[in-house]
Amino acid sequence: MPGCDFGTLRSVLLKRPGEAFVSQPAIDRQWEALHYSDRPVLGNAIREHHRFSALLENLGVDTHYLPRDDSVGLDSIYVRDASVVCDRGVVLGRMGRARGPAGVPSRAWLANRGDDTWGRTTRGW
Repeated sequence: MPGCDFGTLRSVLLKRPGEAFVSQPAIDRQWEALHYSDRPVLGNAIREHHRFSALLENLGVDTHYLPRDDSVGLDSIYVRDASVVCDRGVVLGRMGRARGPAGVPSRAWLANRGDDTWGRTTRGW
């Protein structure tokens, strides 16, 4: 079922921790202000993500990755929070906290993939 949050996962959009977190010093500067329950460790996040994405790929899931974007921060790892795929395209959202676009994929990136941008929210969820 295209555009649903249940059923067989066929395609997924992820962001690698190295692209979202960038470096341990960047994590150390941001994590507390974002109210994370604990300080992420970049090496651990990379290893866990590798196991997770390998599992998805081994199950035949078509896996896509957002590129690094220096205009966003740690929360850009939460791709699902910032965009929703539906039958007619992608709705670009905004994270609830007032700190920028978080992990929202750009219209240009989506267009290069051949995805339609169907809408964009103008306020937090």
